[in-house]
Amino acid sequence: MKLFLLLLALTIPFPATAEEDIPYLSCEDSVWILDGVESSGMEEPIKSEVRLEVILATDPTCFDS
Repeated sequence: MKLFLLLLALTIPFPATAEEDIPYLSCEDSVWILDGVESSGMEEPIKSEVRLEVILATDPTCFDS
């Protein structure tokens, strides 16, 4: 029964959200986070993953230059 409920929960389609409803990071917030990542003692592969996620979460207008 638990397996059935799990499969049911994974197959229920969720309504797509409108793109304007996505709360993006501001340009200033993303720069602040990336500066902190660069000055941290994290290993380079982890830094790269964090950079990618921050870029994806940042307002696209920040990159229109």
